[in-house]
Amino acid sequence: MWPWFFITLISIAVVLTIHTLRQPPPGTKVDHQPLQGWPAYKMAFMASDGRIIDTGNHHVSHSEGQGYGMLFAVNADDPSSFEKIWQWTHQHLQIRDDALLAWRYQPGSGVTDINNASDGDILVAWALLQAGQRWKKSHYIDDSRQILQDIRNKLIRPWRELEILLPGVMGFERGPDDYTVNLSYWIFPAFRDFQIYDPSPQWSALEQSGLQLIRQSRFGRWQLPPDWLRLDQSVQPAPDRPPRFGYDAIRVPLHLSWAGINQIEFIQPFTLYQQAMYQREQRLPPWINLTTNDIASYDAANGIKAVFTHLKRPITAPGLPGPHDDYYSASLLLLVELSQQKRL
Repeated sequence: MWPWFFITLISIAVVLTIHTLRQPPPGTKVDHQPLQGWPAYKMAFMASDGRIIDTGNHHVSHSEGQGYGMLFAVNADDPSSFEKIWQWTHQHLQIRDDALLAWRYQPGSGVTDINNASDGDILVAWALLQAGQRWKKSHYIDDSRQILQDIRNKLIRPWRELEILLPGVMGFERGPDDYTVNLSYWIFPAFRDFQIYDPSPQWSALEQSGLQLIRQSRFGRWQLPPDWLRLDQSVQPAPDRPPRFGYDAIRVPLHLSWAGINQIEFIQPFTLYQQAMYQREQRLPPWINLTTNDIASYDAANGIKAVFTHLKRPITAPGLPGPHDDYYSASLLLLVELSQQKRL
């Protein structure tokens, strides 16, 4: 029996060795299953030339949408679509005298606003980093670093003891210590990846400023952040915009959860608001006025509902984009799917 005993031991050792060799090295990012919502999203919102179409906004395109499209394509492991979206973005939006992107493109008219939008810049840079890493394409990482350098040089300002993110190069800086910001532009999981490929204390400083501003941005009955925030001698909803928690600020809890920032102090206001709306209204409105506590008279789209559901456990699938989901609702659905893959 001894020869068979040793043969058995050797066989077990070989199997264990093969299993070990198949495991990724410590710290290696393991790819999740392809993004389930991508085929429907691609069919509905991606033109053949790579332009992502905002069907809820007169079919314009913008840097945010291009960034989302690139982010979804790389996580769906679709290099052909990714390259199309990036090339369209590079040719039509990266036309400024820096590496940042003109934010808005109108079919038939071209770029209608040369100003950038920092969320779009961040999304495109993040997607390029992921593509370079996934597909071993160093030129994508080089392209990303150029954008990141201009974000750091042109869009970050000191305010009190914080480093804050301007929504764009122009139009959001009234003077020293007087800014308008959008907290949904603080994309926390992206900042952490940027720190790896573009080492700078500014990325961690942005994360800390975002968390501090969220703590200070508690308005209305449910203590929610507004879509747009005024920073001067105090922190208040921007006076020149509706004082709402709505279509922009819905991304704040998503970005927090995506980065694993799930402490009660950050997440609870959103979950309490959702519970109260369903109990009182039997529906979830897409926005609430933080001054009057008035709410929208209609129900939120599927993407907004998916964000709130995502904040709870156990994790449930967000659902796939359907015919009633416009560009933004569908984008939120896929963002929730990506964030859930991160949490699993």
